[in-house]
Amino acid sequence: MITAIVTYVVKILILLFFVVGFSKTSAFNTRLFGLSALACILVWSLSQVYWSMKVKFLYVEPRGDG
Repeated sequence: MITAIVTYVVKILILLFFVVGFSKTSAFNTRLFGLSALACILVWSLSQVYWSMKVKFLYVEPRGDG
């Protein structure tokens, strides 16, 4: 759970960095930038969920005597 919270906070901080950095520019459409950033964050989060569901963790300690 801590890892999920930390990755979420890192994503929000990176987004904040780009929004503040490019807030005064007229090089691109800010609405489109916001929508594309939101889409990228959602795709990243969904891929993390998919990966965590596919990875197999041992939930029982295997005994060595077979």
